[in-house]
Amino acid sequence: MSTASGPSNGQQATLPDKLARWKAGVSSKLDPLKERLVETTTKVIGIYDLVREQRNDIRELGEKLALINGHILSPGHLSPNSDVDEPTMKLLQELINAAGDVDAFLKSLRPPAKRRYNFDESDELTKLHKKLDSIMSQLALSHTVGIGVRVDRLEREAAGSLAGQVPEDLLLAEIPPAPVVFHGRDDLVESIVELVCRCETCRIPLLGPGGIGKTSVAASVINNTKVKAKYGRRILFVSCEGLVTAEGILNALAACLHIPPGSDVRRAVLTYLLSQGCILLVLDNLETAWDSPDKVNVEHLLGKLAELSSLSLLVTMRGAIRPAGVDWAATCADPLTPLSLDAARQLWMSIARHHDENVDRLLNRLDGLPLAITLMAHQGQLVSPTDLLEAYESEKTALVETDGGDRLTIWMCLSGCPSTLTPCRRTQMQRNCSPSFPSFPKASPSRTCQRFCLGCGAQGKVH
Repeated sequence: MSTASGPSNGQQATLPDKLARWKAGVSSKLDPLKERLVETTTKVIGIYDLVREQRNDIRELGEKLALINGHILSPGHLSPNSDVDEPTMKLLQELINAAGDVDAFLKSLRPPAKRRYNFDESDELTKLHKKLDSIMSQLALSHTVGIGVRVDRLEREAAGSLAGQVPEDLLLAEIPPAPVVFHGRDDLVESIVELVCRCETCRIPLLGPGGIGKTSVAASVINNTKVKAKYGRRILFVSCEGLVTAEGILNALAACLHIPPGSDVRRAVLTYLLSQGCILLVLDNLETAWDSPDKVNVEHLLGKLAELSSLSLLVTMRGAIRPAGVDWAATCADPLTPLSLDAARQLWMSIARHHDENVDRLLNRLDGLPLAITLMAHQGQLVSPTDLLEAYESEKTALVETDGGDRLTIWMCLSGCPSTLTPCRRTQMQRNCSPSFPSFPKASPSRTCQRFCLGCGAQGKVH
């Protein structure tokens, strides 16, 4: 399909659309340099179409030109109505000259059927690539273009046998798998999938207390077949747990994107994300950095990410307040709600596999929190809901406690088992503290209960 016919997932295919949007923002007569930019962009679109059937080293000339050109036309760079500063003027002039040189080189070539590869052609091609690489280095794209061009080419050519030969260094980052046991959030997941699969980009917050299932919802979304079909390898999942500054988030992004350390990591990361076309970025456990002394800079970074025209953003964070400076989607504006009793029963049965007449009483005491239900259901593989209730009632403590904010404490009784349990079953219960959460401590003879505090930095921190 011709580039001029409409956008696709790739950066180059969106160039006509970017030019149209840029021209639509013109409110006064363009100065001569910007007029030449419009003419050059039209020429670059033609060059890109012309080289589509050429060999790789010639086709990459058009791809690099289109990538540079599209970056200059992107929002936040060259406005059609603002004055052009000296560095931008120099960059524009270099782009215009490079496009002219590439156009002249292509016109000098013989038709492919009559062409013989010669040293003069090779030398000129090398010079053109060096010129384009020099321009790209000014845009902090020198690292990303090689990857971006190869990814786009592989996507075009690897529909068949090459699909399994994608180099590992092209992959952005591994994403977490979809949760094996997941109930009560299907409608929410479907609504988010619908948002991220639209033509327009979106900004989605997943809020709520620890243990409510925010990360599980995010993992379900990014593993959805529709989402994978749209974004492919351009799904980036970054855990912000332990990151307390905006710089820390940027460094984590740079590491995931394989961007080498440099003096301007922010510009390199933002430029890379912009250059990749359609991309979905998930920032998990963002509250660690947002609820810190660097909160203002974190919100500024989120604002910059939200400005990227081809990036959809999904964040998970404890609490009920959305970060400022971003136009968040109304679909998920409120914190996640607890599971219904029916969904809680399904979750319990998926893990414990059996129940008795007191299962609803036990689940009601867990307040519909997926994490608390999951932990208790693992105990329920060996102990009945009735015996679990008796164990906790003998301790005269609540199963789940909150401090009125986003701090959650779950009490797991490990040795305070009712006397009706046999010694063997009591020992099994003590050793069965949720194999799905191996970081949780084992039973201690000197303690009756283990206290898992979520959201306060204590043991058992799960989101």
